[in-house]
Amino acid sequence: MSRAIKERVICGHKYKVTLLGALQGRLMLVRLVKTFGPALAAFLEGVLHAKGGLTASLALGSADAIRDIAAKLSEKDLAEISDQLAHFTAVVISHEAEPQLDKILDEHFAGRYDAYMQWLAFALEANFASFFGASSSGSRDLLAKLKTLIASASTSPTDSTGTSTESPQASTTATA
Repeated sequence: MSRAIKERVICGHKYKVTLLGALQGRLMLVRLVKTFGPALAAFLEGVLHAKGGLTASLALGSADAIRDIAAKLSEKDLAEISDQLAHFTAVVISHEAEPQLDKILDEHFAGRYDAYMQWLAFALEANFASFFGASSSGSRDLLAKLKTLIASASTSPTDSTGTSTESPQASTTATA
């Protein structure tokens, strides 16, 4: 049985990611959960405890998550995750050439860290989207779930639940 291959064009190059086997995938999944789980929790806690609107909530949650990732992500973790995924990625250079990314990674991404991070995100999405609750629509699905969560955590009620203490509406008839 052959493994599925996911393709995406990133910064002008087509990348073909062959999915990890279940044994390799579960090892990487544990590493991902240990590395990024606390950051996701920090993001959600920051969003839920923020005072203010959606923008302030997302900013606080993002700041907490970035701080947590910066504290926990090691060079070794990033290198090992990236190197393993590169071993399962082919880069379409031409009709005749599709080298494995792990053979050309250093030269291919030299000075192109935006492309590197986009490829890494794609390779992780290709392998783990089903676990993290994203459908074939990818991160848009996750973003929609986060927006719903944030909206449900709002502290301001949408409908009145009691008697109004507001002054009665002014009469539209002019008085002298």
